[in-house]
Amino acid sequence: MIILGREVVNSLVLGPDADGRLVQDSPVRSDVWAGYAGAPGEALDLLVEAYRDTPTGLVAARIAARLYDTPERPGFGDAGHRLGYGLSFVEGLVAARLRIKELAYSLLPFTRWARSLGLAADDGVAARVEERVARQLHELRRRRGWASATIETPPGIERLAATLRVLASLLWAEGAEAADAAEIGTPADFYRRADIEAIAALAGEIGEHLVRLRPIGLGSDYDIFAVSLNRPVELAIDRSVPAIKGDAAATLFSVNCERLAWAVLDTGIDASHPAFKDLRDPPNSRVVATYDFTQLRRAVLVDHLYNGDILRDNAQFLAESSGLPLGLVIKDLLSLAQDARERRPIDWMRAEKYVLEASPGVPAHPHGTHVAGIIGGGWDAADFAGGAPTAQRGVCPDIRLYDFRVVTGGGGDSEFALVGALQFIRYLNARSYHTEIHGANISLSIRHDVRNYACGRTPVCEEASKLVASGVVVVAAAGNHGFQSYHLSDGGAFESYAPSSITDPGNAEAVITVGATHRTSPHSYGVSFFSSRGPTGDGRQKPDLVAPGEKIWSMIPGPSEDALSGTSMAAPHVSGAAAMLMARNPEFLGRAAEIKAILCESCTDLGRERSFQGAGMLDILRAMQRV
Repeated sequence: MIILGREVVNSLVLGPDADGRLVQDSPVRSDVWAGYAGAPGEALDLLVEAYRDTPTGLVAARIAARLYDTPERPGFGDAGHRLGYGLSFVEGLVAARLRIKELAYSLLPFTRWARSLGLAADDGVAARVEERVARQLHELRRRRGWASATIETPPGIERLAATLRVLASLLWAEGAEAADAAEIGTPADFYRRADIEAIAALAGEIGEHLVRLRPIGLGSDYDIFAVSLNRPVELAIDRSVPAIKGDAAATLFSVNCERLAWAVLDTGIDASHPAFKDLRDPPNSRVVATYDFTQLRRAVLVDHLYNGDILRDNAQFLAESSGLPLGLVIKDLLSLAQDARERRPIDWMRAEKYVLEASPGVPAHPHGTHVAGIIGGGWDAADFAGGAPTAQRGVCPDIRLYDFRVVTGGGGDSEFALVGALQFIRYLNARSYHTEIHGANISLSIRHDVRNYACGRTPVCEEASKLVASGVVVVAAAGNHGFQSYHLSDGGAFESYAPSSITDPGNAEAVITVGATHRTSPHSYGVSFFSSRGPTGDGRQKPDLVAPGEKIWSMIPGPSEDALSGTSMAAPHVSGAAAMLMARNPEFLGRAAEIKAILCESCTDLGRERSFQGAGMLDILRAMQRV
């Protein structure tokens, strides 16, 4: 097999002069093609976005039926993996682990794009696609333009060929025989070495199957809008509370946050840490509940309808973790999968049993406990075996916390779990007579690929915006990509600040996006060198404000404490400030947009560029005095 470099993929997608616009009509985003090019033969974790009027579960069920009904096709099947094809769903999104052949034969036919091509299965599609793809590749080899005066191609064939040119080239590279694990890094090398006739023949075969297998009629139950990578989630990583005047505001206004609850979407909180004990009811913890959304796909998995081995393995695991009888677990898992076939949305009441941790263990990574400690930690010297702790008090030491474990911190974490957790928070609030969770802190970052979605319109950004619209304050880290070092061809390096480096979900307009500054001397040091800068890719001002994020002391499992840096540490300061504002002024409960406006309007100007500092440095005392 041959690995194709990113430049080669970009050339196939856009053409030599980036003027191949027809391929942008394709439902498969460019990051998917690049992913398959870099890992030929491997299954990629994908996010499949359904049209808004399409039952998402039914999309997952139809894809599963196609996958499991065609086992004879080479490249199909992954029964050895505990998730199989990993076909799980939440509102609007399906997650799936697919190889490139499975994408071609079992997913593309369900797209509205495929049905809009206007092609019949008996009009010589294979031959016409093969001819057009060959012509395109020959033109690319000669580095000429796209237009051809010697061939007339119907629009449907042109649109089909533009996508199949990329797909067939990747399949050819995957199956090519090479003396070693060769990598073709430049377009010129690819067009010189590629077997154009073989690629064109592959494109014709796929085109014929795609047109023949697709469901007929627009607006059917199968509609898929886009396919993108299930993007990896990164952790966005000494007395900082006085720097934002949190201690003064608490003393002056006698703020009590015990009626408020904040969700921490992170690696997990050590609920046994004495800094989170409930002083009203010791030794109980103020961590109300722990939900492990890294296990969501084990529970909500359409593969359970088709693969008994996967069903039994996952049921056994979930029975042990939940303490429920194995028979009941199997019944629930089959019911959750059957909901997909029956056009029903995800049954959160049933799924909750398998993400709720009855006896949560200490998280393996300290990041989430550290973040939670900044929001709501508080302990006495008597609770600390090593003497008086440095991190004695978070912003709101009496607030209740919800632990949402959406990443492990050890790699392999993805956007799907975070989207599911955001949807579940809306479900928790909707099922109660009162708001269960008033705010959410997301000290995580997902890099935005500008080729795939408009900035602020990715799945996780859309879900964060929906949560804000429901009245929940969402605070997100800006990301730690503000400083970049570029390796030069002469062996040197060029180091500079990176504009438009805000990460998701911080790119969402409605969320409060937080950059980092020094913990005690923000006017002197300004914005932290690592803090991601704005504006957003579409020209909006971000970050919204900055807060202390350098060497911040907080709690970690042990019980112990440590100093960590990053916009991950800046965001929870703002979460605490928002909670204090709502505790002091209950009329702002459920009015997330007004909370954001007050916090931004009351910031202290650090005299830095607005795309670096946003509105400036968080000032809780001034915010409290404004209302």
